Amino acid sequence: MIEALTDTPEFHHWQWDLARRMREAIEDVYSTAPDEVDAIKAMVEMVGKGTRVDSPSIDGTSIECESAFLHGPRSQVKFRVGNNTHQRELADLLLLGSYVEDGSLRWQRACFVQAKRGSTPGVRSPSRYAVDKWQLALLRAFPQFTGVSGIFRGQSHNLRNRTGMLGAYGLLADPGDLSLVSARILDQVLGGRGSLPAKELVPVFVGARSPSDARRVDVPGGWWSWEHFDPKQSAECRDFFKQVFGTPWQHWHRLHNQRLGHRHRGALNWEPPPSVLSCVGLDAVIQCWSSLQLGEVWKPSDVASDVALRACVLSIVSIANAKTGSLSALRTLMMTTDNPELPHQDGHAEPSNLAVLSVIARANPGQSE
Repeated sequence: MIEALTDTPEFHHWQWDLARRMREAIEDVYSTAPDEVDAIKAMVEMVGKGTRVDSPSIDGTSIECESAFLHGPRSQVKFRVGNNTHQRELADLLLLGSYVEDGSLRWQRACFVQAKRGSTPGVRSPSRYAVDKWQLALLRAFPQFTGVSGIFRGQSHNLRNRTGMLGAYGLLADPGDLSLVSARILDQVLGGRGSLPAKELVPVFVGARSPSDARRVDVPGGWWSWEHFDPKQSAECRDFFKQVFGTPWQHWHRLHNQRLGHRHRGALNWEPPPSVLSCVGLDAVIQCWSSLQLGEVWKPSDVASDVALRACVLSIVSIANAKTGSLSALRTLMMTTDNPELPHQDGHAEPSNLAVLSVIARANPGQSE
């Protein structure tokens, strides 16, 4: 399964190599004229080199990525907060992670990222990040917005942000690094201010996760994979279980055997893990994104908020594919879901400075039986 592939040496090397090359791309930009858009563009262009990983020891699984960069003006949107209308750019980068099982898209994560470059530090003043109040309000709460220019022109979207990670800030730092933090978390740290030094985010970068998205996930090394812990046959195991957990071991033993039965039949339908809300450094960003741990989740269904998020993402993917020839695998995959209607097409859309990074994880449980 995918969670087994992500724990292999091949996958760890792939992540490390991708992060290394992306960091070098950012460093090249910072060595000349540091600019947020140029840094994101350089990162995206690196993704096209070394796009797939699998392992000879794990059949039926693979992870591949695609990228696209749209050139043009920034995508501006209008939205209301209270009785006032505001206009701001939505994002510089869209991170997507898709989980495919037996050829079908089971779920996808989306994270809109606004890039921010830290100010040049002085002798006595640390580097600071300036954050626009109303852009933060847009990425934090995602009120209904209407596109004014760029890729969203002529479109209206009302998107769910249950995880708190549909909107985030990508904090670029000299000489070439990128950290990620949820807009909802950043809003709390700012406390109404217009900027903050990077050091104030240190407590956030401890791996915060969305409490609303927390659930038990079937991951190797977790409680349900303790195959050699057997209180039925061992008095020591029974005593340990009683002292530590305080619940009847018979109940655990029955559920544990049921889970093992499903795993051995290869019938595991992997649920989304909790969304990470912060990543310190580019290595952590790549690790969380490529392991499908970043962003708001939608699933193929008739639920209105799932349909809305899918429509928004598919519109961006379709326009990017039409204008750049990239993201073809992702667009084909998304068009096979249960809502096959075409997205809002690019009759009104304009060229726009927007980057898209997509990772697709594929699992075929039947091949591992």
